Amino acid sequence: MTTDEQNLGDNSLRKLVIHAHNLPIPSELGLKLLQYSSIICQYCLLILFDGLSWPDTSIMTKMSNICQPLIKHLSLLGNGNNALIRQLYIYILCALKIHSDNKPLVCILLSLVILMYETFQQTSTNLFDSILMEIPDVNNEQVNNYRDKMQKQNNGKPLNDKQKRDILKHLVQPSMGQNVVQMFKREPLALSDLPPLIRFSKRSLHPVL
Repeated sequence: MTTDEQNLGDNSLRKLVIHAHNLPIPSELGLKLLQYSSIICQYCLLILFDGLSWPDTSIMTKMSNICQPLIKHLSLLGNGNNALIRQLYIYILCALKIHSDNKPLVCILLSLVILMYETFQQTSTNLFDSILMEIPDVNNEQVNNYRDKMQKQNNGKPLNDKQKRDILKHLVQPSMGQNVVQMFKREPLALSDLPPLIRFSKRSLHPVL
């Protein structure tokens, strides 16, 4: 292969990679393939959402970029399969527990939970509420308060994304635990009545010749 042919091949490959990055996720072909078989679709979704728990920041970020647009198409792909939707919701919450010490990832996962909740708010609210109540130290009253707060408006405007994440984080905090910094954080110690380290007598301070 000549140098010109090799350069031509490299340029073609580079164009294909750039074109692939610009394609929407999922593509129309991908959606049709997922709709072709409900079993294949179910396993693909379970594998992708389970990948959110992978203990690697780069991989988890890439998986979240795939899962986020898929959530918007779940009503089409899930075909009303509440068991599948329940499992995907649990996968996101489990990933939130695993990555609880990484603030950027926590922000991403909280957004996924909220997107899932809002996408199926009309049909699966009770399903999501039952999952949230399975979190330790979370009761029915707290879940109802969470749902009411998410539907409230701030000065006549809907809540922004940060406000929604803060409300959800407060609810699921028992499952997240403390991050490494908080676990080994020492409380400040204040001792107000300490004796002096060295005591000098008056004779030593004023020696007599």
